[in-house]
Amino acid sequence: MRDKNYLMAKPVIQASPDDILQHMLQSNYREHNMLVYPSLGVLRDIYSRYCKSQLETGKEIVVILPTYENISSVIRVLTNTGLDVDRFENDESLVILDSVKGYFESNPDILSTLEMLAKRAEGEKDGGGCSAISDMGSFSFLRKEKELLEYKRSLPLRFNSMKCKGFCCYHQATFDRLSENQKEQLFEHHLKNLIITNSN
Repeated sequence: MRDKNYLMAKPVIQASPDDILQHMLQSNYREHNMLVYPSLGVLRDIYSRYCKSQLETGKEIVVILPTYENISSVIRVLTNTGLDVDRFENDESLVILDSVKGYFESNPDILSTLEMLAKRAEGEKDGGGCSAISDMGSFSFLRKEKELLEYKRSLPLRFNSMKCKGFCCYHQATFDRLSENQKEQLFEHHLKNLIITNSN
């Protein structure tokens, strides 16, 4: 399903949470994609099911960078799906970082961290890779929309230097506050643009 408001040069996929989850699971390593979600509850459902699917294969490292909930909340959500969070955190297959700290206070920076994790996954997980589900609301929270666009322009559509799937997440309400030009720039600087509708 496509909305006329999103008929941009880049393909936009608007679908239910279940269908968007399948698009995410079927994405290839090195893709730099965007995900627009309608509510925190929907995002929690998506990241928890994605983590359970990918981590239990034993071939991937998953990184989550939340903005609108703390790390303890993410752990609780994942635990409620039946995921053995302690096990995956202990073997560093699951990494949860506060997005404000990850983007603005991290040394090394978040891209260097992802590159390191992707290389480790290739070596330790039978040729696997990593996935990053990163809420970009930290930029809006700090009123750094200009820096967000500059940062996005600096990133490739494909991460040729690392075996990583990137999903940059935007709450629909935050996304709607951007100008049409800013939205277009975000669409253009991601390989795939995924927009979750409210329900299955």
